[in-house]
Amino acid sequence: MKDKMRVLIFCGLISCGSSLISIAVYHHFFAVRIAAADTSAYLKQVREDYLNRKISSKELEEKLEQVVGLIRNQPQNKIILTADVVLSKNVEVITP
Repeated sequence: MKDKMRVLIFCGLISCGSSLISIAVYHHFFAVRIAAADTSAYLKQVREDYLNRKISSKELEEKLEQVVGLIRNQPQNKIILTADVVLSKNVEVITP
C-alpha cells in the first residue's frame, strides 16, 4: 500500500512538473504578445532636426532605418501596434 502511494505521488509530481514546463515553453516561444511602438514623438523630433538642418539627409535615413530595424528585429510571435492606438498601460512599449 505504501509503495502504491509513493508511485501515485511520484506520478502526480511528474505530471505537474511536465505541465508547468509545457506552459512555460508555450508562453516563451509561441504565445502571441502585443507591443506598442512609440515612434511618433521620435519621428517628429527627427523631422524637426532635419528641417532645421541639424542633421543631414544621410543621418535622417540612418535614423529612419534604425526605427524600422528596431521594429523588424522583434520576435515573430510579437504583434507591433503604434502607441497611438493602444489604450492599455499593460503593454510593452518599444521606443527608439
